[in-house]
Amino acid sequence: MSLRRATLLGVRVLVVAWPLAHLILTVATPMSRWKLGGLGMYAEPDASQRSVLVIALRGIDPQRPLPSIGPMTGMHRVLERGARGGLVPRPWEPRAGAGAIEAAFERFSVLASAEAAQELVTATGEGSALVVLALPRVDLRQRVHYHEVHAFLVTDTESLELGCIARTPQSSVEIEARLREAWRAHAQARPPRLARRAGPRDPSEDD
Repeated sequence: MSLRRATLLGVRVLVVAWPLAHLILTVATPMSRWKLGGLGMYAEPDASQRSVLVIALRGIDPQRPLPSIGPMTGMHRVLERGARGGLVPRPWEPRAGAGAIEAAFERFSVLASAEAAQELVTATGEGSALVVLALPRVDLRQRVHYHEVHAFLVTDTESLELGCIARTPQSSVEIEARLREAWRAHAQARPPRLARRAGPRDPSEDD
């Protein structure tokens, strides 16, 4: 076999085999699927395994433990505070806006940006919420499935990324604690005056 034919055959094998190898690296490590060749569209696990949680913040104190958010696999949900203080799913009835909510969920699960989180919260009708994205991962050494968790905070005045909450296998209790800590740290670091809506300045604030 000539060097030219061997080279062409090697390139073809690489093009066919690399997406599979890239997929294994993506699920086994925290590496972005858009690294190492830009084959991200082929290196993302089944989208049905991703989960998006919108946690309505009405009636929830950032200084207190966050109520249990439950499992984070295979579904998109809006969670709100129930009568007993826990978080319960809030189903939305088929209506004119149901399609917009589903589209916003899908858009956020792909883009995972502060802007997409804002659009999702607006579509669900929440004024302020934590938006959590859980991506499926596999630890090949420990042979366990887990989720890499990213969080966003959306309020009436801003939308921002709180960062990666979990990159390694962690229990739901640990994830909920870290999520609460990230939210509380932001609430404590932000000066109260910045929480006000834009508008004419109130002279009494200078007192």
